[in-house]
Amino acid sequence: DCIALAAFVVWAIYFAEAIRTKGTSLQSSKMIILLVLWGTIASLMKKPNAFIIIACAVVLVVFERKHIAAILVQGFAPAFICLFLVPAIVYNPLNVLPGDKGEYLGTFFQQTVAYALNHGGIPDSDREVIDKILDLDEAVNHYNPTTFDKTKYYYRNSETTEELIDYFIIWARQGADDPLCYLSAVAHLQYPWIYPSQTMDYYNIDYEALKKSVASLNADYTHGKALIVRDSLNYQALPSLEGPRNTILGFLLKLENTPGFNFLLSIALYATWIPLILSFIALATRKRKISLAALAPMYASMAVLFISPLVMCRYALPVFALTPLAFAIALSGTKQGEIPRELNAQCAKSDS
Repeated sequence: DCIALAAFVVWAIYFAEAIRTKGTSLQSSKMIILLVLWGTIASLMKKPNAFIIIACAVVLVVFERKHIAAILVQGFAPAFICLFLVPAIVYNPLNVLPGDKGEYLGTFFQQTVAYALNHGGIPDSDREVIDKILDLDEAVNHYNPTTFDKTKYYYRNSETTEELIDYFIIWARQGADDPLCYLSAVAHLQYPWIYPSQTMDYYNIDYEALKKSVASLNADYTHGKALIVRDSLNYQALPSLEGPRNTILGFLLKLENTPGFNFLLSIALYATWIPLILSFIALATRKRKISLAALAPMYASMAVLFISPLVMCRYALPVFALTPLAFAIALSGTKQGEIPRELNAQCAKSDS
């Protein structure tokens, strides 16, 4: 997450420059290469970044329509490289397994399990269809309303397209029957992004406990690779870093238990409320269009948080890291149109 974050922030700065100059910076081939380079690195490190970059390209097209070819290249090239080129050239020859579908199906599974619990079970005909996708009994027994990880672990991961379609037909019918149940299931997953009930989490991994946890995972879900993964978990922190790390963690944990500081260390404050406050500041200025467009990477990152499997600090790192850029954009004195387009065009041509 941290390595992907570094590349993503660099890309976001170049994107903000493209917005600031109303797309004229994209006349420079150097700028396009930099956007593609950093966008590709960020996407390869963390796949959701590819979709965030595409969403931001759409914003840029709406904001500036005179450089559509350059915008589309810098927006879609990272996704093409990450999602198609690298898998074809690298993953297939090395027999790398595809990404886990349970991640994007998890919210649907959570709603299905919540419906079964709320209604005391489901008809046998529906259960037969769902059981081809999800071990419903195990998912119900291990249900946790605050994360869908405990549900997705019982995803069978072997369904056909027809079986998945049949499942979604039942999912839609149950949702129409009890929409509040579905809404509640999603709200339980996401409310810590809104309400400051959860503070930042810090990792102090017990690898022996992690090995036991991995080994206990459903073999269908892990493609039978759980024991192989367990045996490969032999990483150890450098002994010289253990002391300083424990000191820092102890200090942060004490802050969390001090009245008032638990709010200052809450995930919601930095993942949602500070970005929203900066957005209102940007809206109050004459440069509101350029400000909000330049903050598109932050808004897209926030949107990803609300479809993530659980609330964790590491998922929100892109929003945290873009906050200084958001401050600069929202509070800067530069007004829209203050920078002559001709000057930017000349600079772009000289760069290329």
